[in-house]
Amino acid sequence: TLLAKSLMPSGLATIKYDHPPEARAAHVRLLALDGYHQTGTMRMGTSLRDSVVDRDCRVHGLRDLYLSGSAVFRSSGAQQPTHAIVATSMRLADHLASRHRNTHPITATAS
Repeated sequence: TLLAKSLMPSGLATIKYDHPPEARAAHVRLLALDGYHQTGTMRMGTSLRDSVVDRDCRVHGLRDLYLSGSAVFRSSGAQQPTHAIVATSMRLADHLASRHRNTHPITATAS
């Protein structure tokens, strides 16, 4: 997988799989049939002690790694969280765009 290959040389992380390569796609399809959103697996909070990401969806302790989706929710409050997932993702996109503009301002020159 691309993610595993890019993480390996960096030494940041190692991905361990529960299934051999030839069985992974079938296992993912099997798990994807339920329609559940994995909520709270990367919780948002103020400290690494009780969460994975901060209020801007940035992983605690890592400068440029952000996560979005129902995984950052503290708990599930609705049967269909799609609207909240999209809203959180759009908020993160706005935050990243603003951050990028502030660090890499676009300047125009007149000739």
